[in-house]
Amino acid sequence: MVFLPFRFTEEYVMRQTPDIYFRVRKERDHQDLAYNFLMEMDERLRIGNLYLEEVESLEDSRTILLREVINEFRLYSSVILFLVINIFLGVTGTFWLSTRSRRHEIGLRMVMGSSRKQIRSLLLGEGALLLLVAFIPALFVALHIQGAGLTESELTPHTPARFLVVQGVTLLVLAGMVFAGIGFPARRAMDTEPAEVLHEE
Repeated sequence: MVFLPFRFTEEYVMRQTPDIYFRVRKERDHQDLAYNFLMEMDERLRIGNLYLEEVESLEDSRTILLREVINEFRLYSSVILFLVINIFLGVTGTFWLSTRSRRHEIGLRMVMGSSRKQIRSLLLGEGALLLLVAFIPALFVALHIQGAGLTESELTPHTPARFLVVQGVTLLVLAGMVFAGIGFPARRAMDTEPAEVLHEE
């Protein structure tokens, strides 16, 4: 058994500190009210380990909180957008090159009598199968990560519905990337004359 010292971070202390709101008359609501109240009541409100830390208007608190939420949203959005673009380029590019390198196979299948619909179904089916083979192990990894408490749970708690929705959306986005990486080069290969493709090979 290992005992580690508890770290009293500033964020932890702020969460444990109670906030008290009180209303004042309209004629008393001015900028000097907070300063005067802090100077007059600092010693009176000091009880043991509890003391008056600061006094600020509700409007200022709302403005600061709104600014923090907006900055956090921008940060998360930027990181998510960056990751989505990189994942899109990686997944789509991989399947694009793989499908493009099979142009001779597509041409040979067309010569043997396969229709465009059959070839498209074959290539998309292979892509979907590869996606499922990679997605199922990743599903168990994501489940263990959530079980370990490494994901955000303050705003939205960990529930089976949340897990299923997130994984379902992830699967649909990845499927769109895979199908985009297969569909476009496959269409270009099928638009080319089979004899020309076989001659190039």
